[in-house]
Formats: sequence, C-alpha cells, structure tokens
Amino acid sequence: MSVDPVSATPEALIAWLATLGASERETLEQLIARMRERSDFPALSDSVIRIQRVADADSASVSALAAEILKDPALTQKLLRIVNSAYFTRGERGNVSTVSRAVTLLGFNSVRNIATSLVLLDHLRDKTQAATLMDELLRSLLAGTLAGELASNARDREEVFIGSMFQHLGRLVAGFYFPAEAQRVAQERKQDLSPDAEQRISHRVLGVSHEQLGQAVALMWGLPDHLRRGMVRPDGPTPSRPVPPGLEQQRWVSRLANDLSEMLMVHEWPQAQPRLAETARREAHAIGLKVAEVEQAVHRACTQFNLLADALQVRFAPGSPVARLLSAAARVAQQPQETWAVLGAGGQTQAVADFSDSTQAQLEAPRDPRKPNLNPLQSQAMLVAGVQDVTQAQLEGRRLTEQVQIILETLYRALELRCVVLALRDATGEHLVGKLGLGAHHKLVVQALRVPLKQPTDLFAAVCKRGADTLIADATEARMAARMPGWFPSLQVGSFLLLPLMRDEQAMGLIYGDHERPGALVVTEAQLSLIRTLRNQAAMVLRERL
Repeated sequence: MSVDPVSATPEALIAWLATLGASERETLEQLIARMRERSDFPALSDSVIRIQRVADADSASVSALAAEILKDPALTQKLLRIVNSAYFTRGERGNVSTVSRAVTLLGFNSVRNIATSLVLLDHLRDKTQAATLMDELLRSLLAGTLAGELASNARDREEVFIGSMFQHLGRLVAGFYFPAEAQRVAQERKQDLSPDAEQRISHRVLGVSHEQLGQAVALMWGLPDHLRRGMVRPDGPTPSRPVPPGLEQQRWVSRLANDLSEMLMVHEWPQAQPRLAETARREAHAIGLKVAEVEQAVHRACTQFNLLADALQVRFAPGSPVARLLSAAARVAQQPQETWAVLGAGGQTQAVADFSDSTQAQLEAPRDPRKPNLNPLQSQAMLVAGVQDVTQAQLEGRRLTEQVQIILETLYRALELRCVVLALRDATGEHLVGKLGLGAHHKLVVQALRVPLKQPTDLFAAVCKRGADTLIADATEARMAARMPGWFPSLQVGSFLLLPLMRDEQAMGLIYGDHERPGALVVTEAQLSLIRTLRNQAAMVLRERL
C-alpha cells in the first residue's frame, strides 16, 4: 500500500517500525492511516498525552495538572463528581468544588489516573463497537485498581495503575480500528487458554500482535519510556523466587492483576472462584505476597471498583461481560471475611446507577461560546464552594500557591472566563507583571500584562492606584478602547474584570479575568460579594508571602 506511515510521527516510532517485519509494518501502516483519517481517536490521544506529560514533567505542579483538566469543562465536571462520590468521600472534609483542591487532597497521581480513565471512558462510550470496547476498558480499570492494591509501596502503586490499564492497550486499539479481526481473535482465544495464545492468535490474524499494537500507539502518544516498558507483559512461567522491586516487579504485578480481572469478567462466579485461587497460589510469591494477601487485595480492589463504577454511572446490558464483572466484584466485596475456598457463596449483585437521558445530555452537550452555561444561582454556588475550599485549605496549612490556585480556578469556572491571570510586583516594585493563570490564552496574557504603578497612564494602572474592583462590559467601545494599555488590543478581549490586591493602599497584585465577547461578563450583587471575598482571601495569601 502507498501510505507514508511515519510522517509527523515521533522519531522513536520511526526507529521502532524499522525493526519490524514486513507484515507487521503493513498492519501498523494501516493503523496509522486510520488514526489520521478519523478525528475521534486523535482527540482521545491528545487528551491522554497532555495529562501524562504534565504528570511526568520534572516541574509537575498542581496548577499545571489542573490547567490541563480545566481545558475540558465536561471532564472537569465529571472528575469533581467522582471525587465527591462514595469512592473518595471522607467524613472529615466537605464538598470539593475545584480541581486544584482535589489534587491537594487526593494526590497528584490519583487525580491523573482518574482523569485518564474518564478520558478513555468518555471517548469510547458511544462508538459503534461500544459494548466490546466498554467491556475491555472496565476490565482494564479493575486491573489498574487491583494492581495498585497488590503493589508493595505508594510509588509503585501509582506506576502500576497506568501500566496495568495499558498492558492490553493493543486489544483495545484492535477493537477500535479492526473490529472484525478483533472479534475473530476473541473467538479463537476462547478455544486456546494458554498464556501466550492472545499474542500468537492476534499476530496470525492481524499480522501484528496486540502487544505490538499497544507499543505503537504508546509511541505515537509519546508516553514516557518507563510507562511503555511497564506495559509489556512478562513471558514464560512464574519465577521461583520473588522478583526484586522495581520495573520488573511492577510488570509481574500488572500481569497478575490483568489475569485476575479477566477471570472475573470471562467466567461466571462459580467458575471464576477456583481459577482466582489457583492463579494466586501460582503467582503470589513472585511479587513477594502470600495467597491471603492477594485475596485481601482482590477484596479491596473489588470494593473500590464497585464504588467507582457506581460513581462513573456505567451503563450495561444484563448478561453482558460488564454485568458479569460487576456481579463478581460485588460478591467479592460483600465477603470480606471469607477465604478463597468459600469466597463468593451467597451475596447479591450491587445495583449500578445509569445515566438518565437528561443527565447524559447535560453532561455531553457541547459548550456554546455565545451564551453562558451557568445561571446566576449556579455561579453563586460555585463561588460559595470556592470560598469554603480556600478557607479549609488555610485551616489545613496548605501551601500559599495551592490556595491561590483554588481562588483562580473558582473565578475561572464560576464566571466562565476565557482566562484568569494573577499579576504580582516585579523585582523593582514599580510594575505589576503576569505570573500565573488558567485558560485558553493565559500564557499570552502572562507575557503581555504589565501595569506601571508609579505613573498611571492607562485604565489598568488607574484601577490599581484606586484599588477599585472594576468590570468592563464592553472593551471594544471606542472611548474605553482609548484608555487601554498598548499591549491590550492584541488579546482581542470583549469584556474583562480587574480585582486589585491591596496592602496599605498600595497594589501588591492584580487578578485579571476576561471573555472574548462583549457583554459576556455579568455579575449580580450576590456574586460580587463572593468575588470580593475571594479577592480578600487572595490578598491575605499575598500578605503572608510578602
């Protein structure tokens, strides 16, 4: 076929393709061509790439991860729903209303993993082959959860979650792009249960193994090397001695987690139970665990998985593999004191909530930039929750940057801003300059924003001199445009908000938020009071910093 498979692809993928045989390269050429032709999977991969790169960067921060998630309002809404569900609820804290607070409470990697899972679920929920894809994805989610419970320490727990989820990424990719071939592989696998059957059969049917497909996509996504190596399933019999801690042990943990989760999905509970016990007896020692510890990990993972499935509001048909998986997980979760010998006797299947049509439409409806999605009461509720989040963060002694991040995020979401930026005094003390922000063009604003404090020559400087909270409903109006600083017109702003942060009648900072459309920013008296409370909280944070 006359397809250039490597133009605009990572150098690592180009080098890797060169090591493959002709039939393998041909299959991967088809995959790359199909990924370019279709718009849905690139959107998925872009989201996964951004989230993983932020998480893996040396300069990874709460603000960077929150900023990536906030680019997708639907993802933000669903993430916060999950964080406030029974899966994560803790009695000692109230409702979490910002992504920034979710990160500080649950940890950087936990939020990264939830966001990645939601991205995968949302992009695959309504595809043509949705049922098969959802089966595999939920099985992968259980495998990731179980791997985290089997891991020996917290650092490994975060690594093996993604490694376990993606260990069968190739199977998911095949189902997405080669559905007929994937179905044939699945049918033949039912007749051959040997450990290497899947790779042999997929290679014969597709010309490339599922594992090679997964590695190709991981290279296209630009996933870090350690994640790609963690995706590779170990071959051969179980080692007779415990595998030393590190990447190799993580791979064996992922293998065991995937094997156990697959048994729960493929077999009815009476048939799955002895297979779970036998697999645990055969492989537990390789990762330094006893059979009873594997059993306890399975119980914890199934308990978490049922709560997570409930929070995700998974839809499934009776008798489907997903229904079987959830039923088995529920029975495990309901028998905390039982041993492998009697595990699963009795118990009822937990009900899993479904989306109503109206709720689904509300969550999935595309955002119309011409009008706000929130009514004043919804916006006010977000502002109240943000004030509470900041107060709680202060009581907990959270870092000042985390408190500022919560304030900016609250304003960004509650007022549906295009961007929000915090400006602070520069080293000379004579100017306010952009420091950090959120939103579509916040980097441009951070670079451009410069407010002279000694000689006010424009509207921004005058506002900071007076310390007056200011909302400009139409920045394009001729008289108003004439008062703007020289750097402002290039930003193409329709309306904007200025909140000076004062100390002893001197501006020590400024919060700037804008919208591309004139008239888009409308603030009620109740909202204004809450915005000023957030402004005051930000000023208190800066006083502690300075």
